[in-house]
Amino acid sequence: MGKKRGGLFDFNRDGKESIGEMYVAYQMYQKWLKRKEEKNSSYKVDPYDYKMEEHEDEDIFQEEDNSWRDYCQDGSEYGIDPEDFETEEEYDEAICEAREEMEEETITLSFSICNEEYERKERQRAEFLRSGKEQFIPAHYLTLEGDYLYAKAIKDHFTIPCALQDETVEREMEFVQILKKLARRDMKFSLQVWDWCLKNFLPFSIYDDYCERNLCKDVILELCDFPEGFTEQLVCYLKDHQEFLSEIIRAGDEPVYGMSVLITAAIRGNALLVADVLFRSELKKAEGDWKETNKLAEDVIYECKDYEEVETIEYVRDNYLPLLAEVPDGSAYGLNPLFYQTEEEYLQAWEKQNKGWRRWDQNKEI
Repeated sequence: MGKKRGGLFDFNRDGKESIGEMYVAYQMYQKWLKRKEEKNSSYKVDPYDYKMEEHEDEDIFQEEDNSWRDYCQDGSEYGIDPEDFETEEEYDEAICEAREEMEEETITLSFSICNEEYERKERQRAEFLRSGKEQFIPAHYLTLEGDYLYAKAIKDHFTIPCALQDETVEREMEFVQILKKLARRDMKFSLQVWDWCLKNFLPFSIYDDYCERNLCKDVILELCDFPEGFTEQLVCYLKDHQEFLSEIIRAGDEPVYGMSVLITAAIRGNALLVADVLFRSELKKAEGDWKETNKLAEDVIYECKDYEEVETIEYVRDNYLPLLAEVPDGSAYGLNPLFYQTEEEYLQAWEKQNKGWRRWDQNKEI
């Protein structure tokens, strides 16, 4: 077994570093420093070679580290030029300050706009409460905060089969909760109440920012949580009450999530006119947004899948799919349109995957 070395400079491996060995190490270190200084002096500027004042010597050294101006972040948006700053740190700090000031101004402006909009709506609401009570039912049930008291309105105009919470100055129950409670007792009656609320409150949705969502979108979204058979009853009611159908499709300018459930139920219930009106309405709301269009088609197809009958999916295939723009199905390649920002990006990814077999075949021949 060899002897254990005493250190890096234990040349004779006697287990310790002697004074002689340390001296040799010191000489080696001095030679290394000398070579390093000679190498650095080949491109460094020596201030003693110039007859200048002290501040001029500093400028010479600074010229060696001005390359940061070529790679620094762009400050032109804030009117900041890197040539106006001596160091990169000062330049970056100026950009940060300018950015913070701009963000603060943007926030202030946005807050000012929102505040003006809020004050405008408050004035409209106050005027409606003051002068509208003699003409319009909703004016009797609008709070100062801009919420309609649906439970109070329903109790004042209907003989209800169950108890609802009392409301005076603020809302105690959301509309969808009221409708579910009524539907558990009497589905047909709950649909009549819904119809009445849409006709009376929806035209005055300007005074309640969430009126459209409360009266329509939330109900459609939670159709699966209503008592069994409610969706089928709703389809029949829509079939017999065209005005009610019109109110539903006019509630909002954006696609209503969950509408695919109602569309599918209408097809299966042979209420094809109702299904067509709902689908075309949702398609129009999604116009210009290929993701929303694709999601509508996917949701309807998903709801139509049934191992016991194929008539529903065939109706969708023959009547709805031709209305859609031709966007190739990328599911076979694991492509989901919702993961792409634009239709062009999705089509490029699909094209790349679709032609991949050609490259594979060419490599196989080689």
